[in-house]
Amino acid sequence: MRTPDGGTGVCYNSQLAVDADHQMIIACDVTSDEHDHQQFVPLYEQAVKNAGQVPNETSADAGYHSGAVYLYIEEKRIDAYLPDSKFHAETDEQGNELIPPFDRRHFRYDEHERGYRCPANAVLHFKRRSRRNGVKFEVYQATACLECDLRKQCISKPQARFRQIQIYENDGFKAQMRAKLHSEEGKQRYLKRLATVEPVFAQLKQHLGFTKYLVRGIEKVKAEFRLLCTAYNIKKLAFLTMM
Repeated sequence: MRTPDGGTGVCYNSQLAVDADHQMIIACDVTSDEHDHQQFVPLYEQAVKNAGQVPNETSADAGYHSGAVYLYIEEKRIDAYLPDSKFHAETDEQGNELIPPFDRRHFRYDEHERGYRCPANAVLHFKRRSRRNGVKFEVYQATACLECDLRKQCISKPQARFRQIQIYENDGFKAQMRAKLHSEEGKQRYLKRLATVEPVFAQLKQHLGFTKYLVRGIEKVKAEFRLLCTAYNIKKLAFLTMM
């Protein structure tokens, strides 16, 4: 994996699911995947199995987002607070959404034309269907871009002749998720994540002195991390019983 100093190294990616009331570790895992895109579903399902119940709500940072994860959350009707990968970049300091003027989200569907109208009021017609990472989408392409005065602002690739947009099957759910995260209640609920899981990682590193794995091989590393999480939970339980 890439390391913070810009190099690469042999690393593992540790995963935790923590309950918000007591900071008990509900689920844990270790992967050799550099990214977290594929980790939400298995960690969530492990948490449900271990706790014996579905959580009232769940939150995770944008690193866990993927189109397939949004499909899963929508299908399971999970009350989730999970921003997409561009959420923070497209949010200003006041929490308002910032969408570039020629972003595909400004293209509106025209029922009569059966296509999407661009900011210049030209129509993009259906071209093909495809699938990416388990998510279906449709491609629409314009035909009047060569004469358009907004061409340079609208088309980012110099070699492209006509503007294309991709409409994903979960675009509606993505918009709903953004609206929920931008609401005052959503902001507060999502901020709870910082005080839920991040302190647990800090305690594992600082209080228990765990900064690197002592064994090699993914299965041994998984066992070592489970043992560490068990020790943490025992310590947490002892503390809670003293309160």
